[in-house]
Amino acid sequence: MHLYERKIKLEHKRAIIHSFSPYLATFPDEIPRYVISKYLPPATLRKNCGGKKLILDPFCGSGTTLLVAAEMNTKAIGVDFNPMAVMISNAKCCQFNSRDLEDAGKLLKRVDRIEPFSGGKNINLTINLERIKYWYHSKVAEDLYRLLDKIRKCGNEKVRNLALVVYAVTLRACSYAENDTLSRARKTHTIIEASRINAFKDFAERFNKALKLKKKQNLSVTDNIAIQGDAKNLIFDDELFDCIITSPPYIAKMNYFAPFDLFYLFTDQKVERKDFINGVNREKFFEGMKKAYAEMFRVLKKEAPCVMVVGERETEGTIQYMTEAGFGLEEKLFYDVKGGSRGFFHGKERIREYVLVFRKN
Repeated sequence: MHLYERKIKLEHKRAIIHSFSPYLATFPDEIPRYVISKYLPPATLRKNCGGKKLILDPFCGSGTTLLVAAEMNTKAIGVDFNPMAVMISNAKCCQFNSRDLEDAGKLLKRVDRIEPFSGGKNINLTINLERIKYWYHSKVAEDLYRLLDKIRKCGNEKVRNLALVVYAVTLRACSYAENDTLSRARKTHTIIEASRINAFKDFAERFNKALKLKKKQNLSVTDNIAIQGDAKNLIFDDELFDCIITSPPYIAKMNYFAPFDLFYLFTDQKVERKDFINGVNREKFFEGMKKAYAEMFRVLKKEAPCVMVVGERETEGTIQYMTEAGFGLEEKLFYDVKGGSRGFFHGKERIREYVLVFRKN
């Protein structure tokens, strides 16, 4: 059966809570909101039919689906290969109470008491010092280690997690990295400015803003979570989920890990990337995605919807291989791309993206 494409108008709105930690290739909050409203019964009806529905996002990124679901009284679980994506998602989806805000205030006071550029923290010798020197002035690097030490000693897990997410942004702001690229600055004045940054002040300002956003948050569901994992090998039982909403990677030379490489460097994390689905080779890309489609089919309940947000280059292959996995295409929507990191991939402009609604046969 031929499906006509239907355009949906989006305002490309994203909740302000997303602002404390930028992330590559995010999609508008309106998409999961539209899907939940149309394909899942209202919360009031769910209570009469046995409780909340459960959504899966197997490529959850920075947690857009999880957050919108939490706002709409819907349970959701996210999976992502990138450990930083998991941390960001969980920081957004937890509700801060008065005790959390009090503990966050105590952390800020401890950070505020530290004198910048005064030394006093030995650098971990397991860290690659040459890479540290390439990206940072030595005094700034010392301060960043001292700041990390204070954050790690925070006993409140929710506060510590949020602080680490903000710390990752501060790491980039204090480095020699160009603002709009993932490369080292070449201009002398940029390097000089980076060598003068007060890491503690930068962190405190960003953390304060994040806390103000968390204080205003009012989530209907407070335990939506993300876990680190592989969409090609999901840990969940068969036919567990009522709906899947996700935006998989693109056929593009796009490094989702690169913005957080400095965080992995400072925290001495070895992040395995070889099995991550990415790159410009279409055949290799769909070789990985077909395994993910099979897993999505396995964990989804019969006749449940599976919504994929994909680019123009991925649409034809997605429909073909999702159909082969056992899904039926029910609706084909598209919307105009509004610049940003979704606007240009691998040197090619992306004019539109597709919202493909499948159903498990």
